[in-house]
Amino acid sequence: MPDSEFLHIIGERIRALRKSKKMNQLDLSFEAGIHTTYLSDIERGAVNPSISVLYSIAKALDVKLSEIFCDIPEESKQDWQIEGEIFEFFAEYRKLSTPKRKIVFHTLKGLFTGLSEVSIG
Repeated sequence: MPDSEFLHIIGERIRALRKSKKMNQLDLSFEAGIHTTYLSDIERGAVNPSISVLYSIAKALDVKLSEIFCDIPEESKQDWQIEGEIFEFFAEYRKLSTPKRKIVFHTLKGLFTGLSEVSIG
């Protein structure tokens, strides 16, 4: 699927979710912390929003991030869902105390080191 088609589908989905919540672009952009013009560009598929912007929009719409991708082909949806889960994981990580963050960091560092030594697939 070309990027432009993918972005158009995402934009249409956000517009549909916004309208189903009876929100206008001004309301949603305010709640998501983005400019109204940027939201309009997203809904038209004219820009490629970051996963953090999409997460902010999903929160403002009171939906799971995955709901934005419900009409996306499965292979693309899986990649974006993983990125969304990583973002949610990072949000939880930021709530931890510094000592707990260090534990998580060293654990992940060890996992990545181990993964680099394993041949998969």
